[in-house]
Amino acid sequence: MFGFAVALIALSTTVAAASSVLKPPVIRESFSPLACPRNPQTTLAAEGCAERQILATDRVINRQVALIFRLLPTYARRVKFVQGERSYLRHRHAQCLKEAAVVSGGTAADVDYALCVVANNRGHIKALAALRSVLPRR
Repeated sequence: MFGFAVALIALSTTVAAASSVLKPPVIRESFSPLACPRNPQTTLAAEGCAERQILATDRVINRQVALIFRLLPTYARRVKFVQGERSYLRHRHAQCLKEAAVVSGGTAADVDYALCVVANNRGHIKALAALRSVLPRR
């Protein structure tokens, strides 16, 4: 999971920068989610459940980002917003790599990484909601 996330961030930044039309950034994970049983008993099952939570919170973020992007009144503000969202993804990845390495290492590191991403996403959802609340409605 770790190596693919770095490549994904680099690729999405490069593709977006090469595009002449500014668009809201979209989080796309590079993993295929593992199974998530009702009562996860293994590391792989716990990782699968956390991956499903990542995908669910990513969808919420993507919807909020698209809405906020449309509400921003100027191109300059949209550019800054896109830069901020890209920065969030880089920070999320670095923070979770660090936590996974420090907290557990070994086979549990992937689970810790995924749970860290979920926690970061939930915080980011709250921050986006706060930002949305101060923007004028169109």
